[in-house]
Amino acid sequence: HVATMHDGRKVAIKVQYPGVARSIESDVDNLMRLISMANIMPKGLYIENAVKVAKKELALECDYRWEFAGQGRFKALVEADPQLRTQVYVPAPIAELSSQRVMTSEWVEGEAIDKVRELPQEV
Repeated sequence: HVATMHDGRKVAIKVQYPGVARSIESDVDNLMRLISMANIMPKGLYIENAVKVAKKELALECDYRWEFAGQGRFKALVEADPQLRTQVYVPAPIAELSSQRVMTSEWVEGEAIDKVRELPQEV
């Protein structure tokens, strides 16, 4: 979503659908039941650890505080590199309008991802 703050800044807002984070455990468990019933995993493959890691990673993806922190770190790294900061811009995350289920950052004009492939690719 796009919004305008009281101070006039344009922002991008990402809102998580209700229940997404809660459904991860059961969705992964259901997927594993289907895989087991279809008998498509090679014999001797211990998938339990991969499932545990997948659940943890998916839970982190659903926590926008994690994304907020990552975007802030990435912005700092890009800005610290004299060459990279002239070529890449990372939008600033906005803490006062972000939470576990809402991520807000400054709005940056750009090209839609499906249009980028049509741009010149020379580096």
